[in-house]
Amino acid sequence: MRVLFRALGVLGAMMLVLGVLVYVRLGMSGPQLQSAEPTIALTEISCDDAFRGARCGTVAAPLDYQDPTGDTIEVGFIYYSPVGFGADRRTAVQIVGGGPGLPISSEIKSAPVWVGQLALYNRGILAIDTRGVGMSTRLECDAFQSSVYAFDTGAIALCADQLGRDRIHYSTVNTARDFDRVRQALGIEQLDILAFSYGATLSAVYAAMYPDRVRTLTLDGVDPVTSYGDFMPTLYNAFRRQIRQFCDRSNECDPDDALDALDWAAEELRKAPRPLSLPENGELVYPQSAILDGAMLASLARDVPLRSQPPVAFRLPVLGAVLEARATGNWSSLEQVAIESLGFPSALVNTRTVNLAVTCPEERPLWTPSADIATRRAELLEAARNVPVGSFAPFTGEEWVMAPGSQMNHLECINWPAAPADRPTELKHEVGAWRSDMPVLILNGDFDMQTPHEDAKLAAAQFERVQYARLRNAGHAVLPSNTCAMGLWLEFVNNKSVADPDKCLNAHPIAVSIYANDVE
Repeated sequence: MRVLFRALGVLGAMMLVLGVLVYVRLGMSGPQLQSAEPTIALTEISCDDAFRGARCGTVAAPLDYQDPTGDTIEVGFIYYSPVGFGADRRTAVQIVGGGPGLPISSEIKSAPVWVGQLALYNRGILAIDTRGVGMSTRLECDAFQSSVYAFDTGAIALCADQLGRDRIHYSTVNTARDFDRVRQALGIEQLDILAFSYGATLSAVYAAMYPDRVRTLTLDGVDPVTSYGDFMPTLYNAFRRQIRQFCDRSNECDPDDALDALDWAAEELRKAPRPLSLPENGELVYPQSAILDGAMLASLARDVPLRSQPPVAFRLPVLGAVLEARATGNWSSLEQVAIESLGFPSALVNTRTVNLAVTCPEERPLWTPSADIATRRAELLEAARNVPVGSFAPFTGEEWVMAPGSQMNHLECINWPAAPADRPTELKHEVGAWRSDMPVLILNGDFDMQTPHEDAKLAAAQFERVQYARLRNAGHAVLPSNTCAMGLWLEFVNNKSVADPDKCLNAHPIAVSIYANDVE
């Protein structure tokens, strides 16, 4: 998930009366920020021009929390003071973005955060860059800067070697500790957390570690923290549901026929994989070579649906392309869909460093972590081959788990060395003791294939005081594009509950197509 705040602009018209007052307040400068906790060093820094009215700074944090007097890093933050009458400086809304590896500071540069303050004028707004990215001390690898491709296996292993032992300190648990240091330094007592994608996992961990500091917890696009399915049967079931939804809502295909077409295409590609001619593009990075085979088709079939910007339409072009290939024998449309799925933004190449450092030690691997790369790959393939026939039809277990873009990062993490034995990385799924009365709202779009409904329901079952809001025709991270969901969130923050979590289930109809350019 990349964009977090486009939907905030919609709220501006609702709060026009307060606009002038808030805008003036945002332009005012106060005294220099000072740490409310003497043991935590806070340094105010100049804000980017995009953060008008905010105060920016860094807080010093231990690189290794088990060695608090050792090396330190800086954790960067953006803070909008509460505005309006009755402002409460003891609380703040903390917005936690995705990744791992995507700096929240980059996400909000073009967003009208001041409009969010209009809607929550009595609370501050806080955004903290996770350790390793953005305004925080950056974790970068020369290996990726010089690599032809961000996912190159040699670059991945070389990056880990360059980072050395320090890489184990870039974990979800340590980032949660960083967040609490910033909270203490700013003198905030309680947080209303609004979190997206990986940020939802991170925030769930924070809520377990610091339960009394969380007033409300909103998780938008979340997996269960405490359990993972090795071969992702929930994701497979979600893929079949998504195919049926797209056919039913677009009226462009029959669901059973579409699944049969995928079965046909998978069998054809097993017999004759198709090399892909990859373009040169300065803004996108591509692998040095790629083929369209059964594994690539599995990846495309379960991929995140495409949505236009602004999101007035959802598309799943792999379906239209497969049906075209079966009907005409022309595979060019499917090849183009595959090529477009492989492009990785060159500006984000170095986010892979933090992404790998966090994700690979924390996901439950299908191999022995201490084994060498060749053994790991052999163990993964053996596990995939032992999946009962038909479990992931029309794909084999091997195709399903080895697909490019696998949700569990198998292809990349095979090449990421195990954590040094003297200080293993803490695992995020070992954290799971939440306060029983903590109000939790979980939002999920029924076109979300990164954290599908099936997994989001498992995530909801981890909490005791939870409300689950499912949204029709919405993808991963619903709040940027869904004003009904935004209204739910505002109600939840103000009341610690919502009267009707299902009220957005049929709101905001949207165009749906299985073709690349059928709707605008």
